[in-house]
Amino acid sequence: MLIKLLTVFFCFLGLSLNIQITSLVFNYKVRNYRLVNILLVLLCTSPTVILMDKNISMDMPPLYRILLFLLYFAGRLCTYFIIYRKVNLRILYIFLLTINIPQLYLNVFKPIISNYQLANMVSFAIDALITALILIHIKKKGYAKFINDLVESLPARIYILTLILMYIASIFVMTELMEEHEKYAKMLLLPSMIGLIAATISIIKISISESEKKANVELLSKQVENQVEYYEKIQKYYDEFRSFRHDFKNHILCLRSLFAANRIDEAVEYMNDMESMAAQKKEEFNTGNIIIDALLNDKSEKAQKAHAKLEFKGFVPTMGITKADLCIIMANAIDNAIESCAKDYNETIKSININADFKQGYFFLKISNPMFETVKTDGKKLVTSKVDKDRHGFGVANIIHTVEKYEGTADITTEDNTFVLDIQMHLKETNTKNLYT
Repeated sequence: MLIKLLTVFFCFLGLSLNIQITSLVFNYKVRNYRLVNILLVLLCTSPTVILMDKNISMDMPPLYRILLFLLYFAGRLCTYFIIYRKVNLRILYIFLLTINIPQLYLNVFKPIISNYQLANMVSFAIDALITALILIHIKKKGYAKFINDLVESLPARIYILTLILMYIASIFVMTELMEEHEKYAKMLLLPSMIGLIAATISIIKISISESEKKANVELLSKQVENQVEYYEKIQKYYDEFRSFRHDFKNHILCLRSLFAANRIDEAVEYMNDMESMAAQKKEEFNTGNIIIDALLNDKSEKAQKAHAKLEFKGFVPTMGITKADLCIIMANAIDNAIESCAKDYNETIKSININADFKQGYFFLKISNPMFETVKTDGKKLVTSKVDKDRHGFGVANIIHTVEKYEGTADITTEDNTFVLDIQMHLKETNTKNLYT
């Protein structure tokens, strides 16, 4: 009798703690009086007394036993619904998750403890203890909001996958420990194997997806850092121009004074100094787009380290395409070209040719560079030569993805040891009507 009462107590305690965790993590408010909730939890745990007693449960007619199980499961589920006054998939998931955990503990303790009722009581006690420790840890560390955000971000397939794996494990462990359930296990063997295969495929897909997301995030972070660097350089040029403009009046006053004193040679020398100052600020590239000017100036410095030189011809529009997309295309393409040139240890200067043009609403960009290794391509994609393939090879993929946003094409050719990226994009008239103003 004592074991039965303790079993009901631990079952009651475990369910109560689960309700507290659910309230804390999902920010659900308990809608009833505390006494009502206690009675509800106690009521739905009462069938445990009968279910745990093999002598009683096995002597019951099968229909009564099924009804008792349904009453037990429905009672626990309804308890959640009534306490929170919510009916949603999240509560259903919590119910399905928590209902199976004591059974897993029972499967573990059954070979150790011969007395079935005692093993049942221990399993509920362990369940309550672990749940209590989890609750204390969440409160102590203040993890409630973190877990809530994590749960909100997880796709539904993760929840389904967790349930499938738990129930498959429970079925096979139960079969191994209880010979009388062997016939039920044989019936569930095929569905379990199908579920296990589906779960395995899902895990592989999730792993691949997460790996791709991680690589893309790292690549995008690098691109954002590059863009910030370009904007900082632009700001530096602008500040230098403002500084020069601030001193311009003083320069004029000095020149005027020199001319008034008929000190022509000194005035000419002063103007030569001013010209030298202006020449130092002169930019190497003039594409028509100040962002791309800054980008090319930065990449030119990196190209020199790889014994390469950027050669630009043409015009880059400022309207019809976002600065971010333009930087993604140009930065990735030029970085790949510089990396290719760096693979030649000969210090001969290699040329990276960049040709850009804008005609009748279409932006044309062609970038070519010498190759010093074999590159596999099918006209759209290429295989990275880097050892860490999970972290690289996304540069060209991001270029193609960005180009396709503008109804464009990006063709790759490799002939005569030359890598050529040929891009054509449609910049709509509504976005480019002010292009030359």
